[in-house]
Amino acid sequence: MSTQLLESQSILKKQLKVQSEHTPRIHCIANYVTANACANLLLAVGASPIMADAPEEADEVTRNSQALMINLGTPNLQRMQTISQIGKTAMRHHVPVVLDPVGCGTSAFRYQFIHEWLSEVNPTVIRGNFSEIAALSSPADSGNLHAGIDGANEDFAIASTIDIAKRTALMYNTIIVLSGVIDIITDGCTTFTVSNGCREMSRITGMGCMLSAYLAAIVSHSASRTPHDLAVAVATFGLSGEMASSYAGQEGLGTFHQSFWDKISNLSFDTLKGGLCIEHR
Repeated sequence: MSTQLLESQSILKKQLKVQSEHTPRIHCIANYVTANACANLLLAVGASPIMADAPEEADEVTRNSQALMINLGTPNLQRMQTISQIGKTAMRHHVPVVLDPVGCGTSAFRYQFIHEWLSEVNPTVIRGNFSEIAALSSPADSGNLHAGIDGANEDFAIASTIDIAKRTALMYNTIIVLSGVIDIITDGCTTFTVSNGCREMSRITGMGCMLSAYLAAIVSHSASRTPHDLAVAVATFGLSGEMASSYAGQEGLGTFHQSFWDKISNLSFDTLKGGLCIEHR
């Protein structure tokens, strides 16, 4: 067995053990399309979600949480005020932050806001698709918008996509999780690719948002914040989808979706070992 595989299995065992023994509070600024899915995902993996986007309480909730997940999916002025406020609060109180910059290249409103926010806040993880990460990699004053929230890296050479992910990670001093047919996880120096997952996952609204919530649960533990830790988490999430797809067979997306909840809520080393497809680049 390779050293890489042994290390991945060791991380997987650690993550599953932590999930079974701790109940971290995760403050989620979720979008209204997928808030329920994110809350249920966190409950399924043993975390405790709280969703407080009112400026009057968001600071207090952030201070008392073990991680913060910010989703840009349905912006408005109050939510933007809250996101600006709690990002700084998280920095002051050393609360790890996962940013999901949904559609950040689809409008100047989102694009300008997120660039300004990132000039003041250093998220632990940024998870997005190719279009979103490409938009973040452009200078704030370039106006280089990238359309779409469903963009993936299948139409781009993997080496070029890795370069964009690495450049963005170094630009913001963070770990980039670039979701696509092949997922890329990098801090700009250490890079992993993950090929777990299935087609059905791209056809269910909120799978990316749920992954961001899952990553927030992972980084809520200080010993699980390296690219390798996050690669194992991404692979675990994708493998849960593969197992759900295998169980659902030809029944359709409804059966797949239900089966995914069953698989992700019953994670165990025996069911996942040997199935993580992680490559060190």
